[in-house]
Amino acid sequence: MGLHDRIREHLKENRDSLLRPLGYGRFSIRAGDVVSSMRLKNRTPAACAVLRSKEFQHQARLRCVDRLGPRESTTTTFLYEVLTEAVPNTDAPSQPPTAPPTATREKGSLAEPEELPRADLCLVSCGRRKVPNAVPAKDLYCSPQFRKTRELVESQGWPWFILSAKHGLLDPERKTEPYDMTLNNMGAAERREWAKTVMDALEPRLARVRSVVIFAGETYRKHLAPDLCSRGIEVHVPMEGLLQGEQLAWLNAQLTRLERPRGK
Repeated sequence: MGLHDRIREHLKENRDSLLRPLGYGRFSIRAGDVVSSMRLKNRTPAACAVLRSKEFQHQARLRCVDRLGPRESTTTTFLYEVLTEAVPNTDAPSQPPTAPPTATREKGSLAEPEELPRADLCLVSCGRRKVPNAVPAKDLYCSPQFRKTRELVESQGWPWFILSAKHGLLDPERKTEPYDMTLNNMGAAERREWAKTVMDALEPRLARVRSVVIFAGETYRKHLAPDLCSRGIEVHVPMEGLLQGEQLAWLNAQLTRLERPRGK
């Protein structure tokens, strides 16, 4: 059996332990976890080749939607979506695939809101609209979406922090001056450096954290979610796939559900 075949067989047998959930049908696998679990040396390029191959995606019913980090490194992380139909296999024949054991939802679904996941920590992105004076960070951002997200987070009693484009990880109680900065105007290298700063600040707070809920767009969570997953932490993105107006509707539905008397 060749090396690539051995890696595919290992992924098949150890898929559940190697897949890191990002929430609602998305997963990541880090190449370093594969070579480490197989006790391979200097075989990272082979692991990366298998992880991006159509044969592996066909076998696991996954579609690779992104790659984070270098092309072939132990830190290279592949992001996948779960498919209801297999990816056509253009590499080689494979065994009939099986889907990862997780519940998925249709993107943009605004049906009756489901129960929120359990969380040990919550991360909320900053907002463009701000009050004109220095206030605690939780009061600085004045968009309806931020305020409703804050209300929902605080109603759950979750410890939480703000993902600030300027300050990185921001304590909600920290007095903060208004500023004009967003990750959307930063280059890829700047965004990676920002994410590293956030993870460095999070590190001492993660010892007992097993589940994190993120209320932030793709730009803010792109480099954070895989890093959290690589630490064995479940990452949930409740509003993933919803447009801005749909996100407000989802938040309103959640807040209404929480206000509804039990049994109603």
